[in-house]
Amino acid sequence: MTFNYWQWYYKEFLGELQYREEFGQPSNHESLGINSNWTVQGLVQQKDYARRNRDLTILISVGWYGLNVVEAYVDSILKNRWNISNDLSFKLSPTFIPNYAYTPGVGAFSGGGFASPGVKMTITLK
Repeated sequence: MTFNYWQWYYKEFLGELQYREEFGQPSNHESLGINSNWTVQGLVQQKDYARRNRDLTILISVGWYGLNVVEAYVDSILKNRWNISNDLSFKLSPTFIPNYAYTPGVGAFSGGGFASPGVKMTITLK
């Protein structure tokens, strides 16, 4: 749908440019407000703007499709080739992490004895 819009937009300005090149005067259609107020440079800029957005729409669509293919492939590998058994486990627990921070200008480590709350993760292989 977005591609169709930018393609139409591109063709409108390209058609107006071709008409002006062939006949030397603006056309009389009022699509997109194209009339004698548009300069040739303005028409060229709008045509290029539409072409750039149309091409970006294609690139983004292809990129999005490619990411979906890669994600599906990785998902199938993880689901079908790896055996996750009960021998692998992990545990999350609260903990305190000591603060050892260097303070610029003082030239020494500060925070003696201070601690920050944190989360400890333990992975166990049986």
